[in-house]
Amino acid sequence: MKKTDKPIKIFDLPIFSNSKSSLLSLVRSHLEHSRETAYIFTPNPEQVVMAQHQPEFKAHLLNATWLLPDGIGLVWASRWLTAFRGDPADQITERISGREVVAELLTWPELAKERVLIVGGRDYAETKLGHWQIQAATSSHTASDYRAQSGKTIWWTPGYQTVSQPQSAESASLRTVIEVLKPSVILVAFGAPYQEKWVNDHQAWFVKNQVKIVMVVGGAFDVLTGRLAAPPGWMSQVGLEWFFRLLQQPQRLGRQLRLIEFGWLVCKACLLGK
Repeated sequence: MKKTDKPIKIFDLPIFSNSKSSLLSLVRSHLEHSRETAYIFTPNPEQVVMAQHQPEFKAHLLNATWLLPDGIGLVWASRWLTAFRGDPADQITERISGREVVAELLTWPELAKERVLIVGGRDYAETKLGHWQIQAATSSHTASDYRAQSGKTIWWTPGYQTVSQPQSAESASLRTVIEVLKPSVILVAFGAPYQEKWVNDHQAWFVKNQVKIVMVVGGAFDVLTGRLAAPPGWMSQVGLEWFFRLLQQPQRLGRQLRLIEFGWLVCKACLLGK
């Protein structure tokens, strides 16, 4: 196991380089002891390529507390890049799936003392997830409504009908939900790059409302709630989870072509010794 949590730079992005268990220990400690807000983003190779073409998105990623290597390509890239830089021992330990981190977090007994809110994604209301019940949170809920279901409910709100074009009424409703619910953990399911932008645009607001953890989760709850099938274990182990998702969602093909560009960027960086 690595003795340091020092991140590995991949195209100027400081990617968390230690094990998933180490990351979970840091998150758990923060949740229990810190009063500050921590931000967890989950870049994969596709998003790393996006960051090279979109400076604003790159700036959003750089504001995270932890950037998780949510893609086996980042692990492979770290091995090649660090080898060509002359320090092959300094590599990313393992891929850390955002979905797996969320699933683990939801098993923590201490989370029953906190309030968890999912923002965005599909309609997850009235869904059972482990010992949790997902319920819709609306601007008409009162603090007593939330207290009555404390310890057994995860709350969900759609946020925006079209995340790329948020309406003022939707933003006002979302603000009300968070101000009344006062969640300790917010899981944002808008998809990249919208979720990262939304998180960064509202950092001061999270601090004001004493949110402890804000994590972007993309489509994690689609899999966790069974709306999409989870990849077989062997596909995850060999780094083919992206291919399994492509089979379920062929419309992602255009985005997956960025993997070719990512490979080229890694090869070029190795040849140039960067």
